[in-house]
Amino acid sequence: AKLLDYVERETNLDVIAITDHDTIAPSLQARELAQSHGFRFDVIVGMEVSTLDGYLLALYIDKAVPGDLPMARAVELTHAEGGLCIACHPMSWLAGSIGQGRLDRIMSLGGDGTPDALELMIAGITGRGYTERARHLNEKRYKVAEVGSSGAFKLEDVGKTYTLFPGRTAADLKQAILERTSQAERAKTSLTAEILGSFQFLPRLWRRKEDR
Repeated sequence: AKLLDYVERETNLDVIAITDHDTIAPSLQARELAQSHGFRFDVIVGMEVSTLDGYLLALYIDKAVPGDLPMARAVELTHAEGGLCIACHPMSWLAGSIGQGRLDRIMSLGGDGTPDALELMIAGITGRGYTERARHLNEKRYKVAEVGSSGAFKLEDVGKTYTLFPGRTAADLKQAILERTSQAERAKTSLTAEILGSFQFLPRLWRRKEDR
């Protein structure tokens, strides 16, 4: 509820996606709350799936995608439900990301096992270092849509990194990703602020690695 209220009052976002780790329940709850309160923005139901190859965003779904599967299989299951898939912060060394070798293999498969987009920007220290490399590979080799994500563990990070697309609705965003017309953008923040903000993130990352 605090997140939805923050988006309504403190940002100009038209669409948000709630993607908790390996559970869809908070996202379904957020969509219900947004609809009942009549917020001005759309809520996309999704989750962040812990695949065997790295984290994957599964969006536009209504049931959970199992974790601990190869990424290509998780993508296939999401597509079968009519959803879209985004490889999270690829090649970032800080946060359980898919590496270039595995990404090359998955992207070369084609068909329903290929992610629809790459998360080329993410707020905070996690997003430092990989963006230009991932963007270059996407432009030259993968040629899929790009998105930017808040990756927020605190309210103040919501909207610092975002996706531009033609239109204003969740349906418009989905179409933009499919047509590869979306753009990843990032507000200017200092490296010092991102490092300080990462102290809240790093214990969560450590716990997730222990869980796996």
